[in-house]
Amino acid sequence: MKKTSDMLLSEHYLAQLLLFRDFSFTKGKAPVIPTVITLKNGLFSIYLSPLLVGMGYVLGFVNTFVWFLGGAIVLFHWRAACKNV
Repeated sequence: MKKTSDMLLSEHYLAQLLLFRDFSFTKGKAPVIPTVITLKNGLFSIYLSPLLVGMGYVLGFVNTFVWFLGGAIVLFHWRAACKNV
């Protein structure tokens, strides 16, 4: 029963995230939460993924952070390897 309630709660939070990320409440204005968050003049960008947020809620912060960190390390190594080719 605990897993079911956790999943339903995470779905509730994801629905709120998607509402604020994809829907503009005022005509002609951007949504409240941007889809892509860019830092340092485009040097570092984060895509606000509902899947990652939902999995983070279910798996826990540490496991999700390690997953995200692994993806970031692979991305930076891949970019460095492509520059040398």
